[in-house]
Amino acid sequence: QVMVDSLVARQRAMSFLHAQQTRDLIELAATVAEVPDDSREFLGCELGLALGVADSTASGYLTEAIDLATRCPATLAALEAGDITAAKAATIRRGTQDLPDDITPVVEADVLPTAGRCTMPELRNRIARSVIRRDPDGADRDSTRRRDPHIAHRDRGRDRRALLLRVVPGRHAGARLR
Repeated sequence: QVMVDSLVARQRAMSFLHAQQTRDLIELAATVAEVPDDSREFLGCELGLALGVADSTASGYLTEAIDLATRCPATLAALEAGDITAAKAATIRRGTQDLPDDITPVVEADVLPTAGRCTMPELRNRIARSVIRRDPDGADRDSTRRRDPHIAHRDRGRDRRALLLRVVPGRHAGARLR
């Protein structure tokens, strides 16, 4: 039991460190945003060089950090408290990214109390159920945002295999074709 307790404590510490890195990225982005020259354009490149990752990866870190702090502050707080892992925080962020600003905190409130104890598939399912319950008009809103709802779209499913999506106007009318 001592070893399990040690692993749990280290996981909580890693979550806290990830949250601190997220806050550092936010502060870095805010500092660079105040600079009047074109150095903002190269922030991803500079960060990528410093961290040993691609420019696009570093830019993704910045985008994700800002998104987590602005749209999902309760998720960031749970990460900082060590209640959830960085992977679970990212799952909540991605699962709520298309929601209106007033719905995201409600979905967070639905899923965060149990997020630390559930598996990733369970968390994805809980997020999906909450989104459907809290934003029932989301499917209609999403279909009206597209230019032509009759166009077939290529998408990647959760299992990373390519899927073809045929979007038809109206609620629950989309059909997936493999």
